[in-house]
Amino acid sequence: MFIYVNAEASESNPALFSFVEYYLNNVRFLAEVVGYVSLPNEAYNVAFEHFTDKRIGTVFGGEAPTDLTIEALVKADREF
Repeated sequence: MFIYVNAEASESNPALFSFVEYYLNNVRFLAEVVGYVSLPNEAYNVAFEHFTDKRIGTVFGGEAPTDLTIEALVKADREF
């Protein structure tokens, strides 16, 4: 699960922080309502942890791997 939010903006704008928190808490349900498949709950939990811990960057280091399963992606993201 990836979200891209400007770190400084999220600190200085409480509405942005609230929106990201709402989004990550509800996107799994909203995805299913519109016919998409949601990610595993852990993916959203990891994304929220990264957001609240202000972790900046990506586990991929500028590369875009295409051979990862969702589970491997979540595991790599958790370890980031």
